[in-house]
Amino acid sequence: KKESIDIVITNLPIASNKVNKEDILKVYREFFYQSKYVLKKNGKILVLCLKPEMIIEKAKEYKFKITEKRKILIGDSSYEAIIFKNATWTRFNKSKNKKIRSY
Repeated sequence: KKESIDIVITNLPIASNKVNKEDILKVYREFFYQSKYVLKKNGKILVLCLKPEMIIEKAKEYKFKITEKRKILIGDSSYEAIIFKNATWTRFNKSKNKKIRSY
């Protein structure tokens, strides 16, 4: 349902010897496309990942902006927890009866 979710929390897959980069990029594109649709205007995405570079790149394409990053150690692995918010949103200016797009 459109604009019905406050937060999405996920651990997205990464490219490896078994999964190629193009397949992963396709997953990221679909994830951010769907997230844009279901998240409320002030909704957020929390992504836990080992390699954040491609995720950040795709998030920017869909106008998501990083609001916070933290390193998390789980055993010997160093993950990054990244919180994104929708970088474009529209609000209504009551005094002028116009929509304003903010970035």
